[in-house]
Amino acid sequence: MNIIRRVLRSIRGISTPIGGVSWEPEGIEEKFVDLNYPTDSGIEEELKNVGYKLAWSAEKKLSRRIDLEGWEKVVWQDQAGKQFILKSSDGLTLIMKQQLVH
Repeated sequence: MNIIRRVLRSIRGISTPIGGVSWEPEGIEEKFVDLNYPTDSGIEEELKNVGYKLAWSAEKKLSRRIDLEGWEKVVWQDQAGKQFILKSSDGLTLIMKQQLVH
């Protein structure tokens, strides 16, 4: 299966100013991976090929990056059809942003 098809879509987190809480739609779980996972799995290359750049974001910066800077959480679908937001064991979340073409 082509990886880009597994990166279904991104979700703009809806955050609240109190405590920086964000919600995820039902059915999307967190998957804990190492920092090299996006590269080793091919997700980074596939998204780069269609104009996106990837980054890891700390939770405390996530609201700003999503709400104000145009980043989106990467949602990945595994072979069984489960959808995941990718996180590191350090609590970082994988995000993506469409690169501007000059």
